[in-house]
Amino acid sequence: MPLHQLSLRGVVDIYVMAASPSTPRRPLDPSTANPITPIPQRLPPGGTGAGPRRASSLTPDIQADGRRGSNTSASAAAAAEQRRARREQLRNFYGIKGEQGEGSKSGTVNGAGRGGDPLDIDSTGFSASAYYDNLISKESLSGLMKTASTLSADIGHLEGSKHSLVYNHHHQLFAAGDTISHLNSRTPQLLSIVTNLQQSFSSISGLVDSVALPEPSSATLVSNDDQSASVDMKVERLRLMVLAEESPDKVQAYYDTFQEDIEKLAEGGDAKAQKRLQECNTLLGQSSQES
Repeated sequence: MPLHQLSLRGVVDIYVMAASPSTPRRPLDPSTANPITPIPQRLPPGGTGAGPRRASSLTPDIQADGRRGSNTSASAAAAAEQRRARREQLRNFYGIKGEQGEGSKSGTVNGAGRGGDPLDIDSTGFSASAYYDNLISKESLSGLMKTASTLSADIGHLEGSKHSLVYNHHHQLFAAGDTISHLNSRTPQLLSIVTNLQQSFSSISGLVDSVALPEPSSATLVSNDDQSASVDMKVERLRLMVLAEESPDKVQAYYDTFQEDIEKLAEGGDAKAQKRLQECNTLLGQSSQES
């Protein structure tokens, strides 16, 4: 029977019994009161009486799992962004283009023409959060494990390449430093050698100037004495050329420059000129024989 059909006395008796549990229960008059029909509770399908408490106890776990999932997504996005930044810095510094691990070669080939694809790790518009959400929504557990293994292999390959490149460059830097130190230690010796060579060149230049005979000018030949002195100098120079083993053509060409003068002096009865003429003929014969 519904609750609003109970008599006033029955309602009072129910209130008194609820207020004082130690009071012995007094039976109601069947004529004035009717038993209260309990309202059945609605249970979830296939559940028991502990169902609501079970659902309420699972709510914090679901919330905790949601928070852990969001934290995992944020950390994965940050790690992917750091990995991409390090990889780009290494490639730009060392000039590495297109070198990837075996697990990421296919991804590089497929995404070569997608410069702004947020799901392509090698693109400039890569988004770690979008990549993570795409993997979570589409891949199965086995696919996620395979992707994680591929990314781990890629990271290991890049780390190994980074360490090897840094080591090689450090080795080259140390070798260059040793070379520079060696050159600096040898610089004073080299400077002293260069200074000595410059002084030697100056001495050689002075000796050349002292040995070289001046070219006489035909305009200054005025008298026979002057002509004789000029011929003597030319004969002396001819003798030096023969001693220096100059070619016979050069010796003959130089002799032709004063042959007419020395023959005129010899025909004029100058004994010294005749002697010089014979000496010139002898020098020309020696030059021809040496050749």
